[in-house]
Amino acid sequence: MSGDDGMVERESQERVAALVDRLQRRVGHDAQLAVRRANRLARLEQEMGELALLVRALYVYQRAQPGFDPARFAAIVAEIDRADGVADGQARMPAPAQPAAPAPPPRRRRI
Repeated sequence: MSGDDGMVERESQERVAALVDRLQRRVGHDAQLAVRRANRLARLEQEMGELALLVRALYVYQRAQPGFDPARFAAIVAEIDRADGVADGQARMPAPAQPAAPAPPPRRRRI
């Protein structure tokens, strides 16, 4: 093997090693991202279950009250559904209000 062949082989090995290193870092990053997403999904499923329980309890409680009107209840649900501009069977949370920009400092008069 000539000197040039050995140098080319070393360069190839270094490139392969660099690629393997990049792939390992990428796989590690992807795995961390997958864990974060799984944790977020678990939290959202927990919150959804809690909300479903509360909504069901409120509905059962309200339905048991004298004078409960199912048609009026359905109308209220439809009104809330349309409040976000889309009648899609969901109530979208409004976007959080953006804080107002801080007022500029008062100008000082020069004497």
